[in-house]
Amino acid sequence: TLFATGLGQTVPNASTGVLGLPGQLVGGTIYAGVNNQGAAVISAIYQPGMLGVYAVAVQIPASTITGTAQPLSLLMVDLQGGSYPALTAYVPIQ
Repeated sequence: TLFATGLGQTVPNASTGVLGLPGQLVGGTIYAGVNNQGAAVISAIYQPGMLGVYAVAVQIPASTITGTAQPLSLLMVDLQGGSYPALTAYVPIQ
């Protein structure tokens, strides 16, 4: 599970300045990649009890090469079709 900010509106809608509630899903579509290959996004939610924090569960492909700093990237496509790439993060894969 990765934690992110800036993933936009949720379904059902979140209110500004209000902590996340169970069942609030990211409204847009989230894509993930690990070591330059696609990775399945299992879920993307507004983290309950937190303000402005989203939890994105990603399944790391079995074929991913191990290493101490493998690139991980996210792309969010909002409900209007705009796409927003995140800066690449580097994570250890064992």
